[in-house]
Amino acid sequence: MPNIFLVTEGEYSDYRVLAAFTTAEAADAFATLHTERSQHSDRPQVEECPLDAPQEEWLVTYVRMAQDGRTLDTWVKVEAEIVRCWLFDVHDNLVWPVVTDGLERAVKVTNEKRAMLLAADAWGRAKTDAAYAALGIRHE
Repeated sequence: MPNIFLVTEGEYSDYRVLAAFTTAEAADAFATLHTERSQHSDRPQVEECPLDAPQEEWLVTYVRMAQDGRTLDTWVKVEAEIVRCWLFDVHDNLVWPVVTDGLERAVKVTNEKRAMLLAADAWGRAKTDAAYAALGIRHE
């Protein structure tokens, strides 16, 4: 599936798309030029999104799970983008997105990630680098 690279700025009601490109390089060059030539101090973001994502990938179930394995909260969002955002919330609970509308599958996947993090002693916001390594995810 091809991707598109959006150059965006702002947050919430101020959020807007400045430009769209077929390559990350072109989007990055635009963002750099925009920063150099604009009066704004913040550099625009480059967001990678799939083009014409299949419908079965539109639903993402998020699971908030405690360290002891209790499911604290779940919600489903419609998102036609590549979901990479997992995190520990302010209470050090794991929040994990799963591309599915099946709650049982989403909880199972999140619990597996929880087990991987615990086995590597990588639970919590303070251990983010260890968490990425435990999950086999590259990050910068």
